[in-house]
Amino acid sequence: MYTSYQTYSDRIRLTRTETSSKSSFVSLICQSSKSLLSLILSLSCLNSLSAAEAEDQKDVKTIAITQIVTHPSADQTRMGVIDGLKEAGFEEGKNLKIIYENPQGNMSIAMQIAQKFVSLKPDVLVPLTTPSTQTIMGAAQNSGIPIVFASVTDPLNANVVKSLEKPGGMITGATDYPPIEATLKAIKAVKGTIKKIGMIYNSGEINSTKMVELYQKAADEAGVEVIAQTAINTSDVAQAALQLADKVDAFLISLDNTALSSMTSIIKVATSKGKPVFSNDPDSVPQGVLMGISNT
Repeated sequence: MYTSYQTYSDRIRLTRTETSSKSSFVSLICQSSKSLLSLILSLSCLNSLSAAEAEDQKDVKTIAITQIVTHPSADQTRMGVIDGLKEAGFEEGKNLKIIYENPQGNMSIAMQIAQKFVSLKPDVLVPLTTPSTQTIMGAAQNSGIPIVFASVTDPLNANVVKSLEKPGGMITGATDYPPIEATLKAIKAVKGTIKKIGMIYNSGEINSTKMVELYQKAADEAGVEVIAQTAINTSDVAQAALQLADKVDAFLISLDNTALSSMTSIIKVATSKGKPVFSNDPDSVPQGVLMGISNT
């Protein structure tokens, strides 16, 4: 695993092939160094036919996918899963059925979706993001349905797995844990005068709260101060950005789903105040983020 940096100018030079959802999918690697695609295929084919045999015998596999909200990173992950499965021989409309629902940040609806998915008894449940994974886990207890998650920042902190080496139960997946120290160093390298960094996060997302704590802990060594502002809903994000704008020299949006889904609002405020925006989500670079720093 290594740290990758992507700036806006880097992004616009990339070819369409390089920015495809498949590339984003391939870059999602588990801590155990297994690809998410391999995990999905292994679980979906457990005690079942191979892809070729399934197609020959018209055995259609069903995968249920949900993500807590719409934003580029989660969307690219979802499309990468679909593209990767197609490449492996599982194609929607032939031998694969995909069920997809998005609660757009509403946790009550997310729980309803999770319960609905479990009642449908798909071959594999694929929740994207920490909140979706937690709701799916709650609904799928004792169901025997395998779960393969993605875009979960810290599976241990979120009580998603027992350990990264041996997840336990019928669950495994991929983490997008950010390089905290490297991110702060990169921000200082871009603009050494930055002393105060503003973070916007949803305190209802357990991993977002953890990320803020870790960034604040690492800030002293990096020679900066991290100031956090909560935004429980997407409608709160613009106001949170305004409250921070005059207190900080730059914004850092880690992997909080609420903030990422409202990145355009953050960019608008930051631009009006002349403040750069950094992120641990490279897929946000086309929206105006100065640099995306991630582990790939």
